[in-house]
Amino acid sequence: MLVIYDKALNDSDKSFSFHGPTILDSVHVRLSTTATVGNRQIVLEVLTAAADVIFAVYAGVVQAASLVRRYTMHVGSGHDTAFMPAAAEGVAHIPIPNNLTIPAGGSLRIRDSAAIAAAADDMEVTLQYRE
Repeated sequence: MLVIYDKALNDSDKSFSFHGPTILDSVHVRLSTTATVGNRQIVLEVLTAAADVIFAVYAGVVQAASLVRRYTMHVGSGHDTAFMPAAAEGVAHIPIPNNLTIPAGGSLRIRDSAAIAAAADDMEVTLQYRE
């Protein structure tokens, strides 16, 4: 199993490119939002080499301003509609299909679908995958 850890700050729109076919095992996201008002909703997208979205899954929850939350995406997970616990870096689970494959030359994009403060919110991402 291979791991990518991206902790670059001031970026809630992250993309990861892959040369060959890649199977995604899990994704862990920690999102720290600024005081900019608005509800953020995390989305994970798989794109082809031509940048066509071939798979997308949205979090079942939104995250407001000035909060830190975690998102865990893996096979067999439930699709949470609330953070657990509700306070202090609560976690939301998001399911992904078994053997979710990123095609050769494709990419994985994780972002705030509302782009509330994309250049200011801090998103840390850990990917676990197989080639």
